[in-house]
Amino acid sequence: CFAPRLSSPLSPMPHSCAPLSLSPVCQAADSTVRLWDLRKLANFQTIQCDAPVGAVHFDPSAKFLLVGSDKLGVYETKTWGAVATFGEQSGNLTGACFGPAATSLTCASDQGVVKFYSAK
Repeated sequence: CFAPRLSSPLSPMPHSCAPLSLSPVCQAADSTVRLWDLRKLANFQTIQCDAPVGAVHFDPSAKFLLVGSDKLGVYETKTWGAVATFGEQSGNLTGACFGPAATSLTCASDQGVVKFYSAK
């Protein structure tokens, strides 16, 4: 995935790309997540968070986006609405990913804590 080098206050890290798309996502210094259309070179969606964002990740089907800040949020990509929030984190999140078939989630914090969540 290519994430363009953007000037401050945006940072290309962390970033993620929806599979087989031209829509990278990046975090910004103002606690937002911004999604981009590379064909138009334009921001088409912004998600506001309560704390700095340290992790973003699409599931393999590109139906969901994980956003990790002081909480772990799961967003549905058709409406960009939050479908789940996991708020009991130990520090700010620095990594997050989906498990196989998006039935589980894993996140890691700046405090060295790793948490696992399951849909079962």
